[in-house]
Amino acid sequence: MKYRTSCTLIIPLQVWCSIRLPLFYERSYLRTELLLGGQRVHFIADTGSISFHAVGRCYFWDWCERYPYNCYDLSVDELRALENGTVTFKEFDKAMEAIRAMEGLVESTGTSGGFKTEMSLNVVVGALWKSGEGVWESGKARPEASLGLGLPRSGSNTFLEQLTKSGIIDDPVFTVRLPDTLAGYGEVTLGELEPKKPLERGVLVYFPVGVDILGVPKWSVMLSSISVRGNDQLNIDNFAIVDSGDPSISGPSEEVEKLISYVIKEANRFSGEIVRRREPGRYWLLCDDSKYLPDLDLKFTSEADSSHTLSIAGELLIKESPGLEDKPKCNLNIKEEPMSTWSLGMPLFRNRTIRFDAREGKIGLVVDQEKPSERS
Repeated sequence: MKYRTSCTLIIPLQVWCSIRLPLFYERSYLRTELLLGGQRVHFIADTGSISFHAVGRCYFWDWCERYPYNCYDLSVDELRALENGTVTFKEFDKAMEAIRAMEGLVESTGTSGGFKTEMSLNVVVGALWKSGEGVWESGKARPEASLGLGLPRSGSNTFLEQLTKSGIIDDPVFTVRLPDTLAGYGEVTLGELEPKKPLERGVLVYFPVGVDILGVPKWSVMLSSISVRGNDQLNIDNFAIVDSGDPSISGPSEEVEKLISYVIKEANRFSGEIVRRREPGRYWLLCDDSKYLPDLDLKFTSEADSSHTLSIAGELLIKESPGLEDKPKCNLNIKEEPMSTWSLGMPLFRNRTIRFDAREGKIGLVVDQEKPSERS
């Protein structure tokens, strides 16, 4: 096993090692690049999942022809080994994927620190797509390669755990940093909780993580409420998943419907009808009109029962739609989903640095203020 790490001497006799991987926005998702068997693969950097898998090109020729970096060319030996493996099934949003386990040589491509080592991962060998009527259909699924950075569980052997066990990084912690624009590059630093930078306005607070409805630990924080430009407030009082694999802010239909109505009311107050309905639960606006969208103020609760607020700029609540119009259209990036909890996706991550600590089970967010809890 060979690997390189970037190590910093922080005090005499203590060395801090970390790996830096690039982050970029591609085809609606936040991705990073790794070499798998010497081939470049663009994996979704997903804090909402623990699955580490590539897509077998020979199983999805048409899809991989369109997006080659999403796929991996299996060797003859790897194909033979897969034939003897057990097929398991994983459900992702509207897809059901059949996967087989494999061992592969994984190498980082970051410029600061790196590694090269054999790792356990999965390969997608088949998939079904769930139609609007809830029927599973073959031939329509479009699986994505995924680098699961979700909170490790006992015996899960995640990507983060494998790096820690092999000594490539010292601790199962990492930091995600993104710029404000989708055109820029961010970075995930594995093995390090970066200290707060002077440009990060506010106070760095670590929040304890929670579990989902099945009792599975997730990178989630207690979300007390969401308010729109400090006015209309939607009470949540539930854990929300901090999910870099979700392109949107999404949540239960009834609550999202209320939040969107608050956003529309504030936006339309300035210049007529800014936000328009596309279909149930989906809304659009002219991209140039995103300046009228109100900021969202998210209030979180810490261990000490103190409330802390951070804001998401209204201009980050859009996702550009494909098209060649003179006036490009954007989707409002707040979505209704058949789920019981909220997911804080890409709009939360943009122009922000977020720390993930699996040792202590905490997420570090730079918040705007700290004051005694007003929750009843």
